[in-house]
Amino acid sequence: MDIRTKYEKLYKAAIYKIHSVPPIPLKIDERNPELVKLMKKHQLKNAAIITPCNPGSCKMPMDYNERRIEFFKEILEQRKYFYLPADNCDKETGHWHEPSFWITDIRLPEAKQLAIDFGQNAFVYTTSYAAPRLIWLIKEKR
Repeated sequence: MDIRTKYEKLYKAAIYKIHSVPPIPLKIDERNPELVKLMKKHQLKNAAIITPCNPGSCKMPMDYNERRIEFFKEILEQRKYFYLPADNCDKETGHWHEPSFWITDIRLPEAKQLAIDFGQNAFVYTTSYAAPRLIWLIKEKR
């Protein structure tokens, strides 16, 4: 089974939570009025939720992920992106919690490259008017 087939259902069922005040839970392909309101209020065009943790969906030790988180934050700050903490959670069991970042006004090509640089299979992307969507970085097997 290829990676996309293995994880697509899980990724689409996950809850992606932005740690704003109040927190905003997102689901793939479901428009969230609170997200739309937040993005309009701050005149944001687009945003991505990307994790630096567990590259390739391989569970890594906490200290390894913590180092990646710090390095990821350094990159976001160097590039002058505004971001808030976020997390991804397996809706089914609640066992898979992965620290992530909601990064605002990041264009899709830059978001893709950042996620690729950190070894991710996919990430969440949205515009100010659309439902969050899953952007795959790996091709389906044919």
